[in-house]
Amino acid sequence: AGGTEDDWVELYNPNGVAVDLSDWSIQKTSSSGTVAKKNFESGSVIQPHGYFLIARSTANATLLGLADMTSSVLQLSDENTVYLVSDHEEIVDGTESTIVDKVGFGVAPFSFETSPTITPPDGKSIERKTIGGDTNSNLADFRVSDNPTPRASFMGAGIQHATNYL
Repeated sequence: AGGTEDDWVELYNPNGVAVDLSDWSIQKTSSSGTVAKKNFESGSVIQPHGYFLIARSTANATLLGLADMTSSVLQLSDENTVYLVSDHEEIVDGTESTIVDKVGFGVAPFSFETSPTITPPDGKSIERKTIGGDTNSNLADFRVSDNPTPRASFMGAGIQHATNYL
């Protein structure tokens, strides 16, 4: 809820070891093919079986208070692909070997793992159907969540719920 300013992406680490994101970036391509990029800051780490929330810089105060990092890159629309990249280099066409994961939705540009998922309606989000699952088809891997829950695992939720994670 809150409209287009409240965009966010949540990453989940399904492994038993921490992942240092300091040398990584999150990138987005729009339907025009324009690439926007935000480098993770030094010391950015996802703990084992933990979450890392990236919120749009202009999001509401509650979402910003939950965020591990903010970014103006996360101005998302129905024609985007979001990439988790293991370096700071700008991607060229979405097929780089440094792309750890990606999700495309709507009329997604570049590559988006076989088929893009649907664009979430206003006030909703997309989430993986299976935490840590990745069949390399965004349409098969993601579903719409009626109740977006960024940082649910830290807010006392009864289940581990990673919304919009890559």
